[in-house]
This record gives sequence, C-alpha cells and structure tokens, in this order.
Amino acid sequence: MRRLALLAPILLALILLAPTLAHAQILAFYGTFSPLHASNVQTGVYIPAGIAVINQEAYTSFWTPAFGGGVTFGIVSLGPVHVGFDLRGSTKSGTTGADTALGGIKLQLKPPFLPIKPYIQGSVGYLATRTPNVTPNQGGTFTNQYLAYEGIAGLDYRLNHFFDVRVVELGIGQGLDILGNANSNTTLFTVNTGIVAHF
Repeated sequence: MRRLALLAPILLALILLAPTLAHAQILAFYGTFSPLHASNVQTGVYIPAGIAVINQEAYTSFWTPAFGGGVTFGIVSLGPVHVGFDLRGSTKSGTTGADTALGGIKLQLKPPFLPIKPYIQGSVGYLATRTPNVTPNQGGTFTNQYLAYEGIAGLDYRLNHFFDVRVVELGIGQGLDILGNANSNTTLFTVNTGIVAHF
C-alpha cells in the first residue's frame, strides 16, 4: 500500500504529460567524430637544471581525434522547444588519448518550417587523459582523472523524419583534478560532427 502511495504522484504526472510525450520523439541516438583538446595536463615531473632536490610538475596540451556517441531521452516538448536528458561518451585509446563520460540537460529549438535544430546543453561527468610520462627514467604513460563539466552549443540539420546531420557542435569546459590539486585542473574543448537517428 505504501508503494502505491509513493507511485501515485509519478503515475499522475505521466498521465498528464502523456499527450506531450506521445507527440515527441522519445529517443535520439548519435555517433560522432569528436576531436578533443585538453590543456594544462600534467604529464610527469622533472628536476630543473641546477636544482638537485625540488621536482617540478610538467604540463602539456594536446589534440586527440576521438570518436563518440550518445543518446538523448526526450523529457518534454513545449511547441518548438524540446527538453531532453543527454548521456554521451567519447574515446581515443592509446597514448596520447582521452576518454569522456558526461550527462546533462539539453534544450533544443525545432522551428516548424526550417530544417535546422539549434541547441544548447550543460553536462557534467568524467574525463581521463593519457600522455607520455616525461619523468626521467620512468617512461610509459602518465594518466590523469578529472571531474568534468562542459557547456555545449550545436546545430543539427534535418534530413528526414528519422535522421539528422550534426553539422557542428562546440563544447568548452574544465576538468577538476579528482585529488583536489587546483594546479592540475585542465581546460577542455571539443568539436563534434556526426549523424543523429530518432525513434
């Protein structure tokens, strides 16, 4: 009985939103080519010339040609404005490489007589980077893990009822060092393009 009482508000909300949700496409899957630029990425430590004791952290910046994809769940449609929850990820294996996993809210405008669909989005999640380890006598890969956030703006072009081209998507954000070292926070910049399928 208690479970029914807890579910009642959710069921009522679904009943009230049913006409809106039925009109909207519920799912959109996409695959993208997702180049990623990370700057201020720690890549090991070195000993400055003439100093025998103090190790200095070394940093680098890099582009990596990642591939990504994701899914957007439609939440509600109010006229030409559509709100959804977006889950996405990208990867470029190896060294130098990076992985992302982000989730956030997407706000998209779908003008009734135009094939373009501009959108904005705010996402939070995870970023990992891999760079060559520059620490003397170590070699290998230096890895970093971050709590990441990103602001995104993009433009889709409708091909037909089921498919869009993601013309361009630009994102900028930051990776916050999970260990709390503010000097190791990284700046994140992404450029995406790809195909979107609606269901």
